[in-house]
Amino acid sequence: MFRLAAPILMTEAVARAPVSLLAGYEYTGIIWAFLFDVVLRGVVLDAWSVAGALVIVAAAVLAA
Repeated sequence: MFRLAAPILMTEAVARAPVSLLAGYEYTGIIWAFLFDVVLRGVVLDAWSVAGALVIVAAAVLAA
C-alpha cells in the first residue's frame, strides 16, 4: 500500500508546489533510509556512509 501512495503523493506535491521547493524533500529519503536501517535492522553506519550522505544533501541545498 505504501509503495503505491508515495508516487501519487509526490505527483500531487509537484502539481501544487514549485519543484525547487520540493527538491530538498527528495534528499531526506537518504536520512530516512539510514534511520530505518539503524532502527529496524540494527545496522550501524560507518563514517564514510554518513560523510557521503552529507555531501549529497549539501550539494542539493547548494543547488537549491
